[in-house]
Amino acid sequence: MTGKEDISSIAYFGDETVLIASSWDGNVRFYDDADAEDAATARHIMHKHTDAVNFVDFRKADRISASGSDDGFIHLFNYQSLRNEGHGLENRNSKGELVEVKVCRFLEGTDLLVMADLEGYIKFWCIPVDGAHPLKNKMLCAVRDESPGELRGHESVVDPPPQYMPIRAIDWNEKE
Repeated sequence: MTGKEDISSIAYFGDETVLIASSWDGNVRFYDDADAEDAATARHIMHKHTDAVNFVDFRKADRISASGSDDGFIHLFNYQSLRNEGHGLENRNSKGELVEVKVCRFLEGTDLLVMADLEGYIKFWCIPVDGAHPLKNKMLCAVRDESPGELRGHESVVDPPPQYMPIRAIDWNEKE
């Protein structure tokens, strides 16, 4: 693969024998790795995003995957039923413009999905495991580091340099 088909993120769940791969061509691919003797076979390709998909994550409790994209959407997909869960979560700024989603992660043991975007926001969404909740698929809060963005030791490639730095990685450990 070259160019737009390059893989941007993978998630593997050995208990479920599922590999999820996102790519810059806007697709999310689900592979079944149940037979260890053969190469994993593509079980499904989700074509919901219109731009590069930067990150995928998976919640085992309800077999839901989340994918975040430069199109400004997070799509939720049930890999077992091969169905979309809703119409996609829109990541909009205060001006109503869609903003690129750089990373999204389920916080295991909770009903929360956290995402980070190009404008430096971290946003928390309610994604209930059982599906029934008055705040289902709603953004609960958004936080931003208000310290000025600095490019330490590097010159900015844009003029003026960005006021806030994009967040490109999030990690979560429920034990800590």
